[in-house]
Amino acid sequence: MKAYWDAGDPDHIDGPGAESFTAFLGRVRQAVTGLAELSNQGAAQVALFGHGQFIQAMRWVMREPPIRVSRDSMRAFRQIDRENPIGNQVGIAVRYDGQKWAVT
Repeated sequence: MKAYWDAGDPDHIDGPGAESFTAFLGRVRQAVTGLAELSNQGAAQVALFGHGQFIQAMRWVMREPPIRVSRDSMRAFRQIDRENPIGNQVGIAVRYDGQKWAVT
């Protein structure tokens, strides 16, 4: 795993069943966009649970949009994830302020 992050190639797929960092962020963005549907249904606050890096990336995308996928953004994400890790099955709360979802 260290070699994957050290290489910093956002399009590299590290084996069968794996996804690239680019695909990972695409999935994260899709989830964040999906929150809009909840706001359309009247939700103002949501608790999110999942894999630690996925939740970390959702938090990152909400705080830093728009993120251009690149070697630098991949390394920036890795640094954030290492400095402030989120464990698996840990949740965060997000709130809709009328315009966008943000970490509370």
